[in-house]
Amino acid sequence: MVLPEILYDLDNTILSHIPGFIQGLITTLETNPNLTIELLPYRPRATDEYNDVLSQRRAQSVVDYLISRGIDPGRLTARGYGKRVPRVLVRDMTRDGFHFPAGTTLSEEYIKTLKAGPEQEAAYQLDRRSEFRVSA
Repeated sequence: MVLPEILYDLDNTILSHIPGFIQGLITTLETNPNLTIELLPYRPRATDEYNDVLSQRRAQSVVDYLISRGIDPGRLTARGYGKRVPRVLVRDMTRDGFHFPAGTTLSEEYIKTLKAGPEQEAAYQLDRRSEFRVSA
């Protein structure tokens, strides 16, 4: 099952693109009433405590939105992971004109090796994401 990638603006829990973006997930949940979703946001910068709090707020914002659209709260779990699990790219990705090859681990150490400015920001954006764990 392919689920949408959720990306956030820096230091923000608001998803301005939710209505069209998350509709596929809502439809999937509506047509598969036995599925449960665990939302796992990651936040790659700042202190561990700040990242943990912000990633939990991001997860809860998506869960709250899904609940407001009629999804049973018992099928949803919000669990923020801060920056403990950097993204490993499973395919080549290009963000803002910068290429990141499959297999790249977007760790703090790796990102610091990139040219400061737009290239680092593109890598941080790729790592600042939410993932889903689906159970039936």
